[in-house]
Amino acid sequence: MKKILLLLSFIYVVQLSAQCPINITAEYGIICNSMKVQLIASGATSYSWHPQPFVSTSINGDTVIAQPSASIIYTVTGITGTCTATNTVEVIVNNCIPPQVGFTKSTGITCVNHCIIFNDTTQYHSTKPLFYTWVFPGGSIIPVTGGSIIGDTLTYAMTNSTPLNPVKVCYHVNSQLNGNGYYPVTQIVRNGINQINTYNDSVKVLPGPTVNFSLAQDTAPHTWDVYPTYYSAAQSSSAIWYWGDGTSTAGLYPSHTYAVAGKYTISVSFTDITGCRDSVWQTDSVYRLSNSSMVTVNVLQSTTGISIFKTQNASIKIYPNPAKDVLNVELEMLNEKAELKLFDVNGKMVLSQSINGTATIDVSNLNAGVYNISIANNEGVVNKRLVIVR
Repeated sequence: MKKILLLLSFIYVVQLSAQCPINITAEYGIICNSMKVQLIASGATSYSWHPQPFVSTSINGDTVIAQPSASIIYTVTGITGTCTATNTVEVIVNNCIPPQVGFTKSTGITCVNHCIIFNDTTQYHSTKPLFYTWVFPGGSIIPVTGGSIIGDTLTYAMTNSTPLNPVKVCYHVNSQLNGNGYYPVTQIVRNGINQINTYNDSVKVLPGPTVNFSLAQDTAPHTWDVYPTYYSAAQSSSAIWYWGDGTSTAGLYPSHTYAVAGKYTISVSFTDITGCRDSVWQTDSVYRLSNSSMVTVNVLQSTTGISIFKTQNASIKIYPNPAKDVLNVELEMLNEKAELKLFDVNGKMVLSQSINGTATIDVSNLNAGVYNISIANNEGVVNKRLVIVR
């Protein structure tokens, strides 16, 4: 009978102890040498701390201010009635040096409504704690765990071993409207003894690319011509044409032949060097009847009348097209000169000339045929098809 009573008493003590746990937290898990740190306990009515001494202690002993000179583990003992419990917390003390600030970015150039990922490198080359102020003018910061965002500014305190994860910032406004055409990015980092360093960088946000096209029947039987209009502020771009029959062709000016009767809807996806994309579908369809010859679609640059290419700030006119002896080129509202090059069907350059504003170009010595004309300036590159007749 006595053995049973002792067992019941032991179980009662364990349950009572489990009902009075004590919690302890440190303001910072990592500090610089000479920094002060606040330790807070809860869950009891009276507290005792070890090791001593402390800079200050609250009236009931639940909060102390410590200033350790080396990494240390603090123990707090809490008492509630007949219940006693203990807990510990570690504070790491570093000999801090000025932060070596820096970050990388997924890209330095993007287009509107796209995002850039920024990866902090300061945390790998600096002693903690680290206190960040990261400013992204023109950007919208995606919330960061543990961080605070006000407007275009992210603040973050790295006071333990938890890393600062990549920061995602989305841009919705063209940076070309902002002074020098860039958005600055500034990272300011201080350590626990107020040593501060700053890192500056920038990103460029371009207008998104656009594409459109018209469809017209060619004079040749069973042939349709597609005339696209491409625009990209970036200097390199590509397109994929989808023919509606389950096939596609990469290229700005491809051709396609339909071998099976049916109704087909053509679409194009236009991508610039930043990875930004625009797509468009035709509003009507190409038909090939079961009893008709194969239907061919050619994607062409304009080859009649005056060819006009629209850029963001200007337009370029090329006429006459077809041309016989002379070719006129007009560059409207362009502040810098452009370089014009003419290539034959084999890709051989047959003419090169600098132009500024309006130019008349002698093409009388060129053979009759189809040529590709390329005009490049700071707005980008224009490629058009030119026909020479004799």
